[in-house]
Amino acid sequence: MDWINIHLDQPYVGKYVDDYKHRATFTYNPTRDILIEHHVNLEKPSDGQDTYSYSVKGSQMVLKLEYNGVVATRYFKKIA
Repeated sequence: MDWINIHLDQPYVGKYVDDYKHRATFTYNPTRDILIEHHVNLEKPSDGQDTYSYSVKGSQMVLKLEYNGVVATRYFKKIA
């Protein structure tokens, strides 16, 4: 998926990996130093909204995924 010409706080519509159109809005919270992505499948709006948050903790990037009360966290470490 290519997210091209995305601007903070403005909705963006594009095809996602599931081949459906999604609307994503990215916001930055400078107080918490976190990038937040709100994501809705426009072809299945009743599925609800996904929320992704990206932050840096020490030497790792942390990706937190939330959907329908379920939370998953992924940790990425730069190598090299």
